[in-house]
Amino acid sequence: MLPMRSRSTKSAAESRVSRLELSQCTLQGELQRAHLRTAELDAETGALQERLTDTRKKLGESEDQCATLKVSEERLAVSLARAEQHENMLREQVHMLSNTISLNRKNTEDLQEQVTELQRALAASEGDRRLLQVQCVIQSSSYY
Repeated sequence: MLPMRSRSTKSAAESRVSRLELSQCTLQGELQRAHLRTAELDAETGALQERLTDTRKKLGESEDQCATLKVSEERLAVSLARAEQHENMLREQVHMLSNTISLNRKNTEDLQEQVTELQRALAASEGDRRLLQVQCVIQSSSYY
């Protein structure tokens, strides 16, 4: 038989071995969980990396569209400015033509009045001419 001290040392050593084996099993379980978690995190990182790439691509496309829209906006602004300038020029022409039409109407009315006065004067002078002709005829016949 083993001495008592040896037995207690052996028992303590076996106990320690059991605790270490239990600890080792626990650590191996934790290591497995850590590996699983690492795999999960790697998968999440890959998915996030893919999302980031897609988002950057979309951002680039959006920036390109924005640049295109800015160019279009600038072109439209220039076209609008030209159209407004042309519109103002046309408004001035319309105003000038309206003034010309008004002036022509006034001149036409004045000319119409002059024609009416000339017609009256003509009618009066024709009446005077007839009267003078009659008087001439009368005087000529009185001389003969």
